[in-house]
Amino acid sequence: MNSIFNISYTNETINAFYDTCMNKCNTDPYPEYTKRLISRLKKCHGNKYDYSLVQYPTHNEKIILICKYHGNFKISLSNAYGVTCPSCRKYRNIEKLIKKYDRME
Repeated sequence: MNSIFNISYTNETINAFYDTCMNKCNTDPYPEYTKRLISRLKKCHGNKYDYSLVQYPTHNEKIILICKYHGNFKISLSNAYGVTCPSCRKYRNIEKLIKKYDRME
């Protein structure tokens, strides 16, 4: 016996389902680890970055730090304690070259 199902959804039903799904997907799966990670990052970098987007990463994921001058950048957890914002690093390297060049003249 074959039957055809006609199912209709309203926009409100679809939006409610989407909101519920997104809230579940965007929650931090490891809140205690994330708190510890943020406290370790603050010890290393101080208040140089905003840590509001940091979530404890799963395998091969990167964490997101927010530079107050250049915005978001991603970094692997293994490099998070020694590496700075890539844009800040480029700017600092340019300043060093300028100083070195000035001393040569």
